[in-house]
Amino acid sequence: MIERDSMHSHAASNGGGDDVQRDMDLVRAILLQLERRETSELLGRDELKIEGRTDLEVGHHLNLLFDAGMLIAEPVTTPSGRVIYVHAQTLSWAGHEFLDNVRDPEIWRQTKAGAVRAGQWSLKTLADIAVSIGKARIEHLFATGQIGG
Repeated sequence: MIERDSMHSHAASNGGGDDVQRDMDLVRAILLQLERRETSELLGRDELKIEGRTDLEVGHHLNLLFDAGMLIAEPVTTPSGRVIYVHAQTLSWAGHEFLDNVRDPEIWRQTKAGAVRAGQWSLKTLADIAVSIGKARIEHLFATGQIGG
């Protein structure tokens, strides 16, 4: 299995000339579904199903997540080395870390609202916003004696 450590992503074409846009709600949904899997067997092409999403959208986002180092997968490449699609296996450490920061639906809602206000949607920005929201929640719990008693 290969774990990519590159934290950048790029626009990719679906082969028909239409670009598939990065969708952070879909990124989160894929990470949640991969984490819930009871096996670490490789997923075949188009095996991961997300309600309301096409196989093309899911496959494109799996490639992006692999490129960002968020999952461990087996890539299928062209002779020149370009990744066509990936057979996802499981989340990488970075994938688990990102998901842990945005798992809570209320934190995710606030994170997206913060990203809209900031005008930035990178994984790092979303993670930073989510961590800040989580820290504020923890500080509130300490201040009100709900933890650390």
